[in-house]
Amino acid sequence: MLRRFSLAGHQPPTDRHARARTPWSIRQTLLFILVPAVIVLLATTGLLLMRSANSSVETAIARGSLSLTLAQARELQNLLAGCREDAVALAHKPVTRERLHDFMEGAAAARGMVYAEAASIPAGPDDPVVLLKSDGRVADVSPDVARRAQNGPLALPRKATSLKPGQVSLSALTEVYYPPMGLGFEPRQRNLALFRLTTPVAGPDGRPAGFLVLSIDARAVRNILSLYNSPQSPILGFHRTRENRQSLFVDDQGWMLFQSENVAEPTREISVAGVKPGLSGDTGSPGDDGAFRPAPDHEAYWRMIEAIRQGHAGMERAEPGFGPPKIASSDDFVGYAPVRFASGPDDKTEVVGGVIYIDRSLLPRAAQFDQGNILFLATAASALLLAVLIVVLSGRIVQPMTRLADALREMRHEGHLREIELPDSGLEVTRVKRVCNRLIAALLAREVTLGDSRDGAPREALPLERRSPIAPKARQTADASPVEPPSASDPFGDASLSDRQRAALLALVDRGVFSRQDYQDAGGDIPQRTAQHDLQDLVSRGVLDKDGRGPATRYRLRRGAKRS
Repeated sequence: MLRRFSLAGHQPPTDRHARARTPWSIRQTLLFILVPAVIVLLATTGLLLMRSANSSVETAIARGSLSLTLAQARELQNLLAGCREDAVALAHKPVTRERLHDFMEGAAAARGMVYAEAASIPAGPDDPVVLLKSDGRVADVSPDVARRAQNGPLALPRKATSLKPGQVSLSALTEVYYPPMGLGFEPRQRNLALFRLTTPVAGPDGRPAGFLVLSIDARAVRNILSLYNSPQSPILGFHRTRENRQSLFVDDQGWMLFQSENVAEPTREISVAGVKPGLSGDTGSPGDDGAFRPAPDHEAYWRMIEAIRQGHAGMERAEPGFGPPKIASSDDFVGYAPVRFASGPDDKTEVVGGVIYIDRSLLPRAAQFDQGNILFLATAASALLLAVLIVVLSGRIVQPMTRLADALREMRHEGHLREIELPDSGLEVTRVKRVCNRLIAALLAREVTLGDSRDGAPREALPLERRSPIAPKARQTADASPVEPPSASDPFGDASLSDRQRAALLALVDRGVFSRQDYQDAGGDIPQRTAQHDLQDLVSRGVLDKDGRGPATRYRLRRGAKRS
């Protein structure tokens, strides 16, 4: 460093520098490292949050779907329990045609199309009484027509013979075909889908005097499912998107018996045509030609059937092709719940079927779309803000370093060392400036030492290659002979002092005690660091004594020093 400054007058200054290891600046490095890192971090965090949020949304939808499934199953159970109570109340004493006719008309007025058929089958030789609700009124069916009807009410189930008074048996869904008969305005065939309730009729002596059969119209059961899948649902909390949602009623053997329909069409025939097109399986069960049972390879469906048999409710994810055709791409949540029936008030309930509810929701897809948009905007805004901050902060960081480099380059062009006078800006840059100033002070002291000689050589700075090494106190020749001692004319007793030191001391010799500032002024405005170095050198040589510390430091000529 000293050599380059000493040769400043012999070589023209140049701005060429060694090639940097990397062509990137601090700003570019921060931009190309921090911005991608922040984007990756935000994207990863956002994706994890999206996954967690979507899982929570799906859990909430699944719970809502299960609640709706349980509500439908509970409503069906209440319907069956109310019909069982009607049968027990009607059979607590002998059932006559008039009583049965009044009951059917009253039930039609109070509960609508719940009962489609009723029959009183006496234990003796008397003819049975069969009533059929048709076209909004109750009509008698002759015993001959009732006997010729397919799956007619006069064929009692085996379970009915073991019933006690107050107990009621519930049959599976049965399709009944009545031959053409004169009910209404013109003769026509009646096709009915019924659930039959059978209970013993109490006789005068307490023994069964016959049996009462009340047949529930399957459409009344189906209409409950339709109601809960409509905007008129009793538990509707908010309006939902138009999606093909469906409820199914299944028996404990896995047969699909009917599906929910448009609530505005209560008299529409029962069917499962809307849910079976995408499934493979069997069509037609004993007693019900319209039933459908999926094949065993539909594992999710049979898991639900097995859980229903055991009386459990829960959720499943839909299989491909399960349920009605989709209007839009949506997620399917399938809930299932058992439907129970008790023969008597004190009897244990048994599973007689179940409800499967296919809930389709666009909410998870909409949530993913919204969260994706928010994630993209947040990431882009964060990256842009970070880039702006990097540009601004890197400018503030680099500017003091650039000023420091410019100051050093200016000294190099001038060819003279001097203290760097720049305002403090940041701890690191301030430290670098102090280190540079210390290095400059050391180089100045080294230059002064090398420029001095005891044999009267010139005192100005010389090129390093033209200077001979000089020891601080003694110089030896090639034959190792000692240097002559200082002349007696030296007023300070040390011939190695520089002209600057001698001039300053001669100006201060009469003052006795002086400060560093006094030394600077006496030497002709000596720089502060040069003055500090000179004074420290004079103290170490024994020319001066030092008292105090810091700004209160004072110097005096040692008593043994000679004065001119």
